[in-house]
Amino acid sequence: MLKKDRKVGKAPSRVPPSVDGLQINACRNLACPNFGKPPFQKVGRGLYGKKDGYRISGGWKPHVYRMLYCTLCGESLTLKSNHAVMEELDRLWKPLIPPAGPACKNKMCPNYCVSVDCAPAEYQRFGKTAIGSPRYRCKHCQKTFSITSNPTHRQRKPEKNDLIFRALINKVPMRRICELIEIQPAVLYQRLKFIQEQCHRFSRSFEQALIDGKHIDELHLTVDRQEYVLNWGTQFNRRNTQLAAVASADNKTGYVFGMHLDYDPDVDTYEADLHAREIGDYEVDRAYRYYARIWLPEDYDLSQSVIENADISAPSNGTRVYREYTLFAHFMFLRRLLPGAEKILFFMDQESNIRAACFSAFNDWILEGKVESFLVRINKSLTIDEKRLALASREQMFSRLREDFSDSSDWRIARILMEEEYKSQLTSERKVSSRWVRHPLPNMGEPEKSVCFISDRGKHSAKEVADMMLWASMHSVDRYFMLLRRRISLLERPIATASSNRRIWHGGSPYNPEVVSRLLDSFRVAYNFSLAGKDYKTPAMRLGISDRPYSLGEILNWDG
Repeated sequence: MLKKDRKVGKAPSRVPPSVDGLQINACRNLACPNFGKPPFQKVGRGLYGKKDGYRISGGWKPHVYRMLYCTLCGESLTLKSNHAVMEELDRLWKPLIPPAGPACKNKMCPNYCVSVDCAPAEYQRFGKTAIGSPRYRCKHCQKTFSITSNPTHRQRKPEKNDLIFRALINKVPMRRICELIEIQPAVLYQRLKFIQEQCHRFSRSFEQALIDGKHIDELHLTVDRQEYVLNWGTQFNRRNTQLAAVASADNKTGYVFGMHLDYDPDVDTYEADLHAREIGDYEVDRAYRYYARIWLPEDYDLSQSVIENADISAPSNGTRVYREYTLFAHFMFLRRLLPGAEKILFFMDQESNIRAACFSAFNDWILEGKVESFLVRINKSLTIDEKRLALASREQMFSRLREDFSDSSDWRIARILMEEEYKSQLTSERKVSSRWVRHPLPNMGEPEKSVCFISDRGKHSAKEVADMMLWASMHSVDRYFMLLRRRISLLERPIATASSNRRIWHGGSPYNPEVVSRLLDSFRVAYNFSLAGKDYKTPAMRLGISDRPYSLGEILNWDG
């Protein structure tokens, strides 16, 4: 934590200190001996001083990014806060932590928040409530409390929960939901919170098997980000709030392992601003701030001209999280969630910091060959006619090749083509990130696709690399994003009008970013466990953590 008496320009440390063994500031060049090796907090001076192969540049003043240079290979990176990454990881992991057991609610009692499970000798059973819930009495303060296994015990007309959930994920606007189901908006928002909590409880019961190390032979995870624009709240501030969520989905099963929004509803921005001024957070580079993870009010003023040159506004409540920290924490989340995966192939969009986040979270798994990473480049600007023309051109090429390889399938022909192009890239491009190979099996969703093997260490033959590249696709995460847009009215794309001065307004877009977070969490669970495909299986069934589709009602009444 930063000290209150820190002076402007005074260095707290050479690099941001590690947290619980995490140090993301290290060389990310796989061919370099420094790959994954963190720099020293202190180095010696002079010829015989202790060295680590890194050089630091940049000042300590605010908005002057401090850089780390690897002197062995020339790799450079902007320093990041390890504290911020761990803080964000804790936020993302929170839904997977089982709630604490029943405990004394008297704040003046020594047993306050000490659960019955942890200290059974401190409590005694004290009968049951009128609805049959077990009651306990604290032996220290003699206060009683009860617990209930019925999640809807305080709700009036809980039978409407299923209808609300079904309407929310079938593109019924929220105002129409209130009219159709005959509830007040306040009730709808309360039920939306309840739906999110029940979805967390439900998915936690099944995903615990993954955390415990369920064996998975191979995963093909696609990682991408989707952006959302929220309407402005008042006529005095008509700037939109822009948020983005990063998601990872498996190409084989379709299972979405996580979708995380760069927004924290539990932080009061203005309280954080007051504390940041008190401890001098604004006076140093952002990597060394106590509040490095979140956007502070002065950051929005600076962003208009220096950082992003974008006309953006703070959310109406809660706070935005810097996207790079959500991205880094997302990959750390996947590592913690999937310890039993024998092999993971990452197929990632060309997002800023995505290579750095993947390498930082999985550096040792990459060196062991347990993780391989690929960038996938797709031309998303083509029209329908241009896509058809591109597919027709590829089909003509394959027709000619089938005559030469009459005894081979299209898949084998495609592998031969990718193998030859990869070999030519090896000789012409020394830099790994420049070796782009065209994918010979396009489709309407990905008509012009190229793949780059960014974790190439020279350990695989050209044939093995071609085999992995053939699986490269962004299909699963793109399909999930498409369903989000089509099924949830608040998340459909907004429209810019001529009179809005390039500001974006849409009648269905939300004002409160917390609603977006609740909808994303709830839809992910419904998609994974309820929406069966043409094979009559849900993504959770294909992954092997569920044995049947679950109805929305079963999710909402889950008490496991």
